Amino acid sequence: MQNPTKKSQRRRPRYVASVLAFALLIVCGFAFAEPRGPGPYFGLGLGQSTMKDANTALLGTPTADTDTAVKIFGGYMFNPYLGLELDYVNFGTFMGSSPREEWSATGLDFSVVVVLPFPDIYSNFSLFGKFGANAWSVDDNLPAFGFVSASGTDASYGFGAEVGLSRNAGLNLQWERFTNVGDPNVTGRSDLDLITLNFVYHFGEPRERYRRRYRY
Repeated sequence: MQNPTKKSQRRRPRYVASVLAFALLIVCGFAFAEPRGPGPYFGLGLGQSTMKDANTALLGTPTADTDTAVKIFGGYMFNPYLGLELDYVNFGTFMGSSPREEWSATGLDFSVVVVLPFPDIYSNFSLFGKFGANAWSVDDNLPAFGFVSASGTDASYGFGAEVGLSRNAGLNLQWERFTNVGDPNVTGRSDLDLITLNFVYHFGEPRERYRRRYRY
């Protein structure tokens, strides 16, 4: 079994690099982005998923409790502060040994999104929070015992920040937690944490027009 301290030391440079890159993007966003208004949006994301409770999800001794995750999402902002979002997430595969095990999960997540434009609604930078329900599916492959799967729905929540790069394009960095993924009696159960960097394309009209129309 790997030393947790060494694993955390390896992860730290990734997180530091992500934070520095996002800080640079914020500066670029304030310099070059144009405001935009409410409407539909679509995005793609890449990041890292982490199994929080490997001892309850993996029968074997955990050898990898993180993996690369991919996210595809779309939503609609009704106004500068409130929207709905639907995400598909592939959390990747987590490994166990003694016995060998491959535990993989996907999710279809429906969330309410609450946005706080900062410092005001004409800004190109915003903070946001999400809360909703995740319809998860888990496949657990134990070559010595067989293949089992389970599905269900449980709560999810998260928060993040977004910066505009142009009138319609933006980047956001977000952290999410998906609770109780898996069946404790079949596949094992764990909370999954997800950190992603996402490209977002907004189809809404420029916010300056929205301001004149609705007099915010």
